[in-house]
Amino acid sequence: MRLLQFIAWCGLAASAAIPVYAQTHLLEKVRLNDATTSKGITIDKPSGLSTGQVLNFPSAAGAVDQVLGIANVSGNSIDLGWTSAGGSSTTLSDRLATSQNVTFGTEVTAASVTANSNTNYRITGVLRGHRAYASGSPSDNLAVKLTAPTGSSYALIAVRCTNCASATTGLPTAATGATTATTTYIDPAGSTSSDFGALTLPFEGFVKIGGTAGTVSIALVDDGAGSNGLTLINNSYLLLTEVE
Repeated sequence: MRLLQFIAWCGLAASAAIPVYAQTHLLEKVRLNDATTSKGITIDKPSGLSTGQVLNFPSAAGAVDQVLGIANVSGNSIDLGWTSAGGSSTTLSDRLATSQNVTFGTEVTAASVTANSNTNYRITGVLRGHRAYASGSPSDNLAVKLTAPTGSSYALIAVRCTNCASATTGLPTAATGATTATTTYIDPAGSTSSDFGALTLPFEGFVKIGGTAGTVSIALVDDGAGSNGLTLINNSYLLLTEVE
C-alpha cells in the first residue's frame, strides 16, 4: 500500500515539475461541437491555399447591424473591422445621363444594372419619354419592358403615369413573365394620335434571379405601328433593392 502511495506521489511531483504548453498549430480541421446534440460546425482551410493567411479580429465587439469586413491588408496579414453597410452595398442603380433617340422598331434602354445570382430584387424607378412624331401614319403608342437575366424565374412590372392627359388609355398597366415582362400599349392621347409630348412613367416591379448573374434592364418599346421612333429623356432611372 505504501509502495502505491509512493508511486502516485512521484507521479504528481513529476507532473508539477514539467511545464504545460498550449498547442499553437492545428494540423487539421477545427470542429465546434454541441455536446448535447452532437451537431457542430467544422472550420477548415481552403483546398487550394497556396500561402498562409493571418486574420486579425477586432479588439472590441461591433454594434447591431454592423458586418465584419476587411479594414487593412499587409502581405498575408488581414485586419478585420466592424463596418456599417452603405447604400452601395444594399442597392443597385443606373441613370440615363443623356437623352436618347432611336429609330422606329428599335428598343431604347433607359437603364440597366448587373444583378447577383440567386437573389430577389424590388424594382423602382421613373421613365420619361415619348414616341417621336413622323409623317405618314403616325402612332404615339408605347410600352414598358422589363428584362431579367437568363434563368430568372419571375419578372413583374407595374406602370402608372403622373402627367398623362385624361384621354390616355392603357394605364395603369402591369405585366409578368419569367425573364421578360412587357406591358400593354399605352396611348397617351386616347383616340387622338397627334400628342407626342413627354410622359412621366413611375414604375415598380420584382425579379427573382436564378443561378446566373446578369443584367436587369428597363426599356421603352414602340407598338410596331406607324413610323415613329422613340425618345428617352435623361435622368430616367432604375433602382434595385435586395429583398428576402
